[in-house]
Amino acid sequence: MILTKRFAAAALFVLACGFAQQAAATPVPLPKSVFAGDALIDFGAVPFGTVVNGLVTGGVTFGFTVGGSGSTDATVTNTGPGVSNNINPLNIEGNATGVLSLTFPQPELRFGLGFALISPGSLTIALFDAASTPLGSLTYPGVPDPTFPGGFAGIGNDVAFTRALVTFAPGPVRFAADNIRFSTAATVPEPGTLVLLGTGLAVVGRRIRSRRKRDIE
Repeated sequence: MILTKRFAAAALFVLACGFAQQAAATPVPLPKSVFAGDALIDFGAVPFGTVVNGLVTGGVTFGFTVGGSGSTDATVTNTGPGVSNNINPLNIEGNATGVLSLTFPQPELRFGLGFALISPGSLTIALFDAASTPLGSLTYPGVPDPTFPGGFAGIGNDVAFTRALVTFAPGPVRFAADNIRFSTAATVPEPGTLVLLGTGLAVVGRRIRSRRKRDIE
């Protein structure tokens, strides 16, 4: 009986960990309101014309590549869409065929930024841990914000990440980014994740009870 109880506890623990890891491997979109009070980078203290590739501000190291090579075609400037719902000069403006990278000073659990595109398109955020292991990605379609396509792209994960890559598609020419937020605060699991975990534990529970009944008989 003692072994059966130990097996039950071990099985429940393993299953719980498995479902938690599965849930954490899928980033969740977060609304702008979640980031109130989080660390903010608005580029207001960065000199006009600063090249983004190699920029360090607010503890975050920025990179920018085009075709896999470091590029100067992204700078801190007051050009671009001007003032929008999520962009306020000074802001980053650059070549939308490039990749914007952000390396955080410590493992984070959520990240977001405002963006604008000069033509219709979308933004994708991909997350990575300190070992460069992919932790998933999310894509955000640009909507009028209020004039140019854009919006706020917020992402969270229960597995901490240290780096984010931001790309644009299918074919916007230029992009702007601003009001970058990040935090170590935990992201609340989606309701579906909790239901899935509960269902899995219930199945194991039934199997354990069935085994106990056979042992007693």
